[in-house]
Amino acid sequence: ERRDNRLESLTEYRTKRDTELTSDRTKRDQDRESGYQKLEGLADTDEEKTAVTIFESTMDQAVSTHRDAIDVAIKTSRDGLDKAITNHTSGVEKAALDFRNKTNAAFEQAENDCTKNVSLDTIRQHLKTVLAEARKTFTAAVQEIATFRAIQKDLRDTRNTALKSAGETFEKTAAQARAD
Repeated sequence: ERRDNRLESLTEYRTKRDTELTSDRTKRDQDRESGYQKLEGLADTDEEKTAVTIFESTMDQAVSTHRDAIDVAIKTSRDGLDKAITNHTSGVEKAALDFRNKTNAAFEQAENDCTKNVSLDTIRQHLKTVLAEARKTFTAAVQEIATFRAIQKDLRDTRNTALKSAGETFEKTAAQARAD
């Protein structure tokens, strides 16, 4: 249930972020169109009108490229996180199942040994050893899977680097368009 709540929260967060992104993009499109109309109103000669048209085209292409880069970075990060979550979940479930199977088998063996009149000290020692080994194996398996946070950090860093690069590329293109 806890895992389901976390996944539901993640889905809600992503939906909220997607809605915010769409809303922000719509507002920026409207602002950009308004700016284009002002520029077109200021252009008097054919040369100025051509320059405005080229500027608009360049800016639209830069915005499109920037958005595509952002979308790819977000999708790559989300896909990587989904895969890490799936791997982590299945790894923990497998480790827990192995632990349960080993402990159940140990208790069954202890019950069988009791019916065979094996000494209680032997049964207790064997059960203690098997349970300790099962616990040790489970702990090692969970620690091996615990790299989830590191994977999450790597994905976040990669996404942020891609977003920063996309922003820098956009700024250079926009500056060049303004200069031309």
